[in-house]
Formats: sequence, structure tokens, C-alpha cells
Amino acid sequence: RLADKNRANLEGQLDLFSAMDGGESTSLTVEYPDVPAYTMREMLMLEKEASGMFFSGQLLDEYASCVKALKPQTIADILPSSDEEDGQCPLPDKARVKLAGIITGVTAKTTRREERMAFFSLEDSTGVMECIAFPKVYTAVADLVREDSAVYVEGTLSVREEEAPKVLVSTMGVLVDNAH
Repeated sequence: RLADKNRANLEGQLDLFSAMDGGESTSLTVEYPDVPAYTMREMLMLEKEASGMFFSGQLLDEYASCVKALKPQTIADILPSSDEEDGQCPLPDKARVKLAGIITGVTAKTTRREERMAFFSLEDSTGVMECIAFPKVYTAVADLVREDSAVYVEGTLSVREEEAPKVLVSTMGVLVDNAH
């Protein structure tokens, strides 16, 4: 019979209501594999991937002592604040800026002269800003311009009407983590 065959196939399996109907009580034990905990960086990256934001901290936290020593501006210091009526950048065009953050997106381009340059987003705990590394600079810093790299950037601010301010990169360096 088909019903008996189906019951035989299900023998040893629990259904949703078997423990509630006063039937046999079965002790269920689950052995979990011994898996190491995520590092803070891995956890933050998974949070960002799943929700678009960080909950457990910031990626720059592991570089806090290096960032403190560099004394960079924050991106919030540079971008127009939402409460300003005119939406003006607080710094003038061509102002020198120094930022520290994590690269969150990179687009490399080839110019008409067949030279490579890059546009990348730099994120700190206060915001995100676009940076541009023109060919001469990009040649020197190309190995640093990678997604998820922790870097400091120095350059000049490009402020144009109807556009968000951008940093024209003159130099870059890698941030050193707190363990060093």
C-alpha cells in the first residue's frame, strides 16, 4: 500500500505536531561544527552587504590610532550639510584636503591618450565622497586603489555648481591598523 510505504519513508523523522500530541518524546541533539568567530572586519562587511550599513562598528575603528595621528578632516566637514539652505560646500574650490577612509567603489578608465585613471568612493564614519586619481597620480598609487582598502588621501577640492564636491588626488597612502 502507498500509505504504508510513505509512513516507512517518514519513519524517524519528526513532524511539526508530533511533540505536541503526547506521542513519543524524542531527544533531539544537534552538534554544531567548531567554526571560528568572524573577525570584526568580516562581520562589518557582511552587515554592509546585507543591509547597506554597519551596526557593530565602523571599518575605520581598527585604524583609529593611525587616523588620529594623521589628523584628517572628516567628509562631513567638506560636504554641504543638509541644513544649509544654499547647499554650498563649506570649503572653497581648490582647497587642500586630507581624508582617511575605506574605498567602497572603484571605476578605472582609459583616457584618449591611452593612460589609466580612476574614480573611487572614499567612505569614513561621516559620509562618502568621490575622489579622482588622474593618470600621473594613478600610475603611482594604482596598487592602493582597490575596493575595501583603508587609505588616506591628500588632494585639492573640486567644487562645481550642481555637482557634489570631489577630491582631485595628489597623494595617497595606506592606513596602518591599531596592532602596529
